[in-house]
Amino acid sequence: MNQEDIIDLGRLLSIIVDKKKVVISIIAVCTAIAAAVSCTLPKEYISQTTVQVMGIDMVISGKTTDSNIVSDMELLRSNEVLNPVWEQVFCDLEPENRPGIESFAKNYISVTNVKGTQLIKISAKGRTPQEAQYIAENVAQNFMELKNKAVEENKAMIGSVFDEKIQFAVKEADNATATLEKYVAEHGHSADTLEYKRLSREVDAKNVAYEALVVQAEKAKIQQSGNFIQVMDPANMPDENNPSGPKKKLLVAIGFVIGCLISLGYGLVLYKKKA
Repeated sequence: MNQEDIIDLGRLLSIIVDKKKVVISIIAVCTAIAAAVSCTLPKEYISQTTVQVMGIDMVISGKTTDSNIVSDMELLRSNEVLNPVWEQVFCDLEPENRPGIESFAKNYISVTNVKGTQLIKISAKGRTPQEAQYIAENVAQNFMELKNKAVEENKAMIGSVFDEKIQFAVKEADNATATLEKYVAEHGHSADTLEYKRLSREVDAKNVAYEALVVQAEKAKIQQSGNFIQVMDPANMPDENNPSGPKKKLLVAIGFVIGCLISLGYGLVLYKKKA
């Protein structure tokens, strides 16, 4: 390292002190600009609501599972849930001045999971307390309606599948019984013959398969009816006198730090000139 590359901190500090009026002016201007910007930025308010998605397994055992929580959170951020809210919230703005749906999802909506639970917290940002509450409330409502619709469709699909399987099982059992009855009619009650025993076992197997399907279908109905969503914490109305943003103190602090950095740079420039 060259000797001239080494900075004498004492000398640098002396230069800054000598130019303290300029340094203080730079810091004051940067801080004032930051304060002015913080005052011109629009106010922001945040409303929160919490929903719980439960399944029959949780109702019975009390245990939580996160198997579907990720997909539920993605559903909450989907256009299908957000679009109706987005259209209503920004209807007062010209189309070219409205944020896009992607920007709305990213900057106005926050969706988080309370770890180890089936609770999903929705935080909504708005330009007014009423708007923030409206967004949180309606995003939760749209999500619940969409989720319940999906549950009903899934229930109908599962019911249809089991109905087809049960009808087939009934047909198989009836055919096996008819075959056995035909054999008995032709050969009498020859219970000791191998063919009679085989046909009897087939009838029993078909009946067992049918009964098992009926049990499975009933269990599936119980599981589907046990899925439900409820609002744990309704969307709150933020205090109009206590906005969540802009963070004025933080912005002023950032302006002060920037002023200090510019002043340091100014001091370094003077230091190099006098070197």
